[in-house]
Amino acid sequence: MSTTVADSQVLKGSEKTWGIWERLVPTLIDDRDEAGKRMMEIHMRRYRTAQGYVAGKRVLDVASGTGYGSRMLKDAGAELVTGIDLSADAVQFARVNYQCDGVEYLVGNAEEFTVDEPYDVVTSFETIEHLPHPTEFLARVRESLKPGGTFLMSVPIGETRHIDGFHLHVFERSDIYRMLAEAGFLVEAFRFDDWTVSFKEILTWPKIYPESRVPIRELLFTWRGRRVLQDLILRRSIQLPMLMLKTTRADEMPCATMDESALTSLDVRQP
Repeated sequence: MSTTVADSQVLKGSEKTWGIWERLVPTLIDDRDEAGKRMMEIHMRRYRTAQGYVAGKRVLDVASGTGYGSRMLKDAGAELVTGIDLSADAVQFARVNYQCDGVEYLVGNAEEFTVDEPYDVVTSFETIEHLPHPTEFLARVRESLKPGGTFLMSVPIGETRHIDGFHLHVFERSDIYRMLAEAGFLVEAFRFDDWTVSFKEILTWPKIYPESRVPIRELLFTWRGRRVLQDLILRRSIQLPMLMLKTTRADEMPCATMDESALTSLDVRQP
């Protein structure tokens, strides 16, 4: 597996969000960027968790980005891993850097993709908040899963649109539980991964990533900028709580109301 990033692949297909790569490239996180390294670790931990459910299974990784996570699932013993991402450049990057026997990367829309044969496991991390029609995405996932198949997902909770301009929705955990139930999924386990960036760390970003500098006009005269300033003034930090869930495709639609106290804790386990 190559870890070399060609110059032509550094920016193409990777959109920056105030210094944080929208599609994470592990080798592009600067050693000085402690917040970026924490975010990378959260992403890696999700895939390490998913590794415990994929041995001998056919796995679909929706919004697979630059492909490192799909490769991790194959390395954990998955029979086949298919990564789908909307960005042709991200897919090409994945093919160059992470493709191997049993891993394939395809260009596809998370709301419109179809599969020839259902999978045992579907993973999709930090995806649903980016999509215009989240219910269409969940419908596609359910149709792509075998009955009783496992769906692992994650989503930021609360207002995050000012932190990431590519986020389209504000979700509370009750919204996610309801949407999953209505889509035909039974939630079995959950956990929270909290990402907090201090004011001091934010001040270092323009030095580390000069292209991430935000114009004063944007900070003062846009909703997003003012909300960021409010967080920094009141909290002295920016917080991004992320919910990860393990769900199962139910044969019958489960009840939309759910007692979270009945769920187990979702953590990394050995493949």
